[in-house]
Amino acid sequence: GINAEYMGEDGGKGVELCLENLAFGDWQVTQHSSMSTQPTAHKPTPLHINDCMNLFTSHEQLGPNDTVYCSRCKDHKQSFKEFKLWRLPQYLVVQLKRFQFHGTGKGSKLEHPIDCPLTEWDLSPWLVPGAPLH
Repeated sequence: GINAEYMGEDGGKGVELCLENLAFGDWQVTQHSSMSTQPTAHKPTPLHINDCMNLFTSHEQLGPNDTVYCSRCKDHKQSFKEFKLWRLPQYLVVQLKRFQFHGTGKGSKLEHPIDCPLTEWDLSPWLVPGAPLH
C-alpha cells in the first residue's frame, strides 16, 4: 500500500499508516515501492470506500433460517436487515473484510485497492434521517 511516516517534534520517526499520496501538517506521505512493481495487467479495479459502505449498509433479505417472530400475525416471517449510523463518532475506525468465502468453505483474498479520503469524508448518506451531523 501507501506508506506514511509521522515526523515527531524531535525529528524522529513515529507511527506508520496506510494513506493516499498526500502531504499535510507534519505528515510526509509516499508511495511504497511494492505498489510500482505489480504488473498492471493483474491489478483489480480500485473501489471507493463509499462503494464498500453502500454494500455494508444495503437493504438485504435474510435467509429462510433467519426468520423473525411477528407478534401481530403470530408467525415467523422472513425479514430484511439494513445498517444505518445513529451518530458520528469523533474518530471512526473502518476495518475492511479482505477475504471472500465460497460455498466450499475456502476463501480467497480480495486484492482490490480501496480509495479512501483522509479528510472530508461525507458519511451523511448512511445516517438515519434526523441524526446529528456532528
